[in-house]
This record gives sequence, structure tokens and C-alpha cells, in this order.
Amino acid sequence: MEKKILAIIGILIIIGVAIISGAWYLQEVPQTFTGPPESITIATIPSEYSTLLWVAEDQGFFKQNGLNVTLKDYPTGATSLNALSTHDADFSVSSEYAFVTQVLNGENIRLITNIDKADNEYLIARKDKGISNISDLKGKKIGVLRKGAAEFYLGRYLNLHGINLDEVTIVNEQFTQSVISINNGSIDATLLPEPQAYTIQNNLGNNGVSWPAQSGQLLFMAISTTTDTINKNPELIKRLLRSLHQADEFVLAHPEEAKAIVQKKMNYKPAYLEKIWPEHRFTLTLDQSLLVAMDDETRWMIKNNLTSASMVPNYLTNIYTSGMSTVKPESMNIIIR
Repeated sequence: MEKKILAIIGILIIIGVAIISGAWYLQEVPQTFTGPPESITIATIPSEYSTLLWVAEDQGFFKQNGLNVTLKDYPTGATSLNALSTHDADFSVSSEYAFVTQVLNGENIRLITNIDKADNEYLIARKDKGISNISDLKGKKIGVLRKGAAEFYLGRYLNLHGINLDEVTIVNEQFTQSVISINNGSIDATLLPEPQAYTIQNNLGNNGVSWPAQSGQLLFMAISTTTDTINKNPELIKRLLRSLHQADEFVLAHPEEAKAIVQKKMNYKPAYLEKIWPEHRFTLTLDQSLLVAMDDETRWMIKNNLTSASMVPNYLTNIYTSGMSTVKPESMNIIIR
């Protein structure tokens, strides 16, 4: 009798475990979208910043959510955002700094999520130009791309070390040109993100000195779209975010496979990929630090006469929170004020 009772209890336990496992499976495994697929174009940047997009494409997450996605490369965040106003793209990848610039210029765009937080900007100088400390940069020629995040990081980094922008000579250059200029010595220093920073550091070797330039303020790589797109199809936004949420879970669970996807896409050398991977946080977020960064950058632009704006706008009106609140609420902690 006792054996029968134990056997029944054992069977009930097995059934209970099966029910719980089945419920977990149905909850955890995404259901394939059954409606007609929608075609969208996303303006991207050919850099590891776009990792979640590449993973979503490679793993079929876009298709699983009823999206036929075309990823179209642009050289900078600014040109990527311009694709929205010219209707060449439905969504855009850019830094939050480029987004702020467009908002201050009157563009009717809204940020829907961040797909990366990066700390990968470096101030690099030549030792043979008499530079071994930050103070040695006074009076030197520094190459930087004007009106972008790099100029902001440079200006703030110098200010934190007691140097004003007018105490150096700024040479406005594209990133690729700065690599050439510092290699041939026509500039004394430059501020660049990866992979250009990695290239210069290797080229200069012992003749180079470098400093992490972001001073603890992360660069947010954001996805934006127009208000019109959001108003017409909020469900499309959620499906895009679900695809990217699946991608960020994949990156967390399978980092080596994610690296392989990036390496195949960009033809990066393994040593470089291992070096830069810890500089990024590839995950969907919308948090308060984003607003803090945007406000800080706007104040800096106003102070340095880089915008006609005279006060910091309320950027909450330019951030669409409903999508993230539905798809990944645990990573949406912006304070609604």
C-alpha cells in the first residue's frame, strides 16, 4: 500500500514538473507572428554599434516578428538620421548626441530605445610632438570631427583638465582623415572612437600616448524614427523592439556566437574584437542616465555657441516610452516629470 502511494506521488510530481516546464516553454519561446510581413528600412552605422541589428537579422528574429528588414549603412549618425527626413529610411541608428543635434534643429523625431552603451572614445597624441601629459596639449593641433560626439568629449575632457577649447587648434576632420593626419604628423593629437583609435594606437606604438576620453559618460547608441511612423503603427514599433530584445538575450546567452556574427559582418580581427567587446553593453535600455547625458550635451552646445537654442528642452517629449514599457519594462526607468 505504501509503495502504491509513493508511486502515485511520484507520478503526480512528474506530471506537475511537465506542466510547469510546458508553461515555462510557452512563456519563454517567442511565438511567430502570423500576420502579413511588413517591410522597413533601418539606417545603420557599419560598426559594432549595430550588433543587435545584425544578430536579429542573422538569427531570423525580424522574420519571426513579421518584419522584412533592410539594413542600409550610412557613414555617421548624422547622415543616418538625415535618412529619416529624406524618407530613405523608416528608422535610424545614431548616438544620442546626433539625436540631440537634430532635435535642436527642429526635426520631428523620437527615440524609441538604446541598443548599445559604449565607452570607446580615446584622446591620442604623438610623443615626438612634446606630448606626454594632458597639460602638454595646450597650443597643439587636435584633429576631431566637429559638431559630433567626439567634439563634445574633447571639449569636456580638456575642461576637466583645465584647458579651454580656444587654447588648442581644432582641425575639423573625418575620422579616417585623422588617422592619416596623426600618422604623418600633420596634427599633434586626435580624439577618435574605435576602430580608428585601435589603428592609431598600433601604428604609433611607443611614440603614442592615449587616454580614455569619455570621463565616465557613456555614449548611447539609439534607434529613432519619426512621430508620424509611431502614430501610424505603434504595433510595428513593438515588433521591432521584440526582435531586438530577442537579439540582446542571444548576445547575453551566446557571446561567442554573437562575436562571430560581428566578425563575419565587419571582417574584424579576433584580437580587436576581444579588445573592444568589454567597451560595449549590447542591450535594450531607456534609462534616466540618457536624459542626463542629453541635458549635459545641450548645455555644452549652448555654452560653446554650437546651437541657436538658449535653453535645454524637455527631451521627454522626444522619447517614445510605450514600446519599451510593453516589451522590456524592467529596462525602462526614465522618470516621467
